[in-house]
Amino acid sequence: MEHTAASLTVELDAATRLTVPPHLTEQEIIEIQRVDLGPGMEESVVVGLNARTTDGLKQAYALVYARNDGAMALVAELPLRERFARIEQAWVNRREPVLVLYGSSGNHFTDLFVCRFADGELELLYANGSAAGAEFREDITTPIPMIRIAVEDWSDPNWNFAGSDRRWNVYTWDGRKFVYNERLSSARELSVEERLSHYTMRTLKHVDELTRDPHVAERLSRAAQQP
Repeated sequence: MEHTAASLTVELDAATRLTVPPHLTEQEIIEIQRVDLGPGMEESVVVGLNARTTDGLKQAYALVYARNDGAMALVAELPLRERFARIEQAWVNRREPVLVLYGSSGNHFTDLFVCRFADGELELLYANGSAAGAEFREDITTPIPMIRIAVEDWSDPNWNFAGSDRRWNVYTWDGRKFVYNERLSSARELSVEERLSHYTMRTLKHVDELTRDPHVAERLSRAAQQP
């Protein structure tokens, strides 16, 4: 797809101006934040934006700028999913900053991405999400950062997104990457595909139960006979 949207110029202060290049056919800046991304990138700027195609397909991006010879240069562009939500800066230890990016897709799916820069190169450390919630946590009681991915409990026939308790897949930093922590988790590790499959089976079961109800079956039959 061609990137034909108008480029955008942003002036943060007298010494900080940057240019957002074209993306798809429309683009809108959602958030801009100054961040320290480590050696050589202490004065970085992150831009979160939403773009879309002429036929309405949505695509979010995160752009990272660093100062080069006094000017702000685009050093990384990370395509996300449908919509950009917010930027957070965090640390995996006292010396290593990471960039935490939140987005959303569908009706209420939360996307979570964690990345860092090593020798000026972008490294994606983690990408996941959940319709029940996702969060990056830095607990003051422990030096180990964690990621919590909420898991729906479809074994409970009354479970719902609005008011029911979540179970959690917890991932902790092992010094190189985020790994599933069985001890801290309250549910076995489930991929997005597995969670979607469970939701689909729950929905099909609910539809089957409704169609077995004689009153519902009668209403569906009358509706099907109408011109």
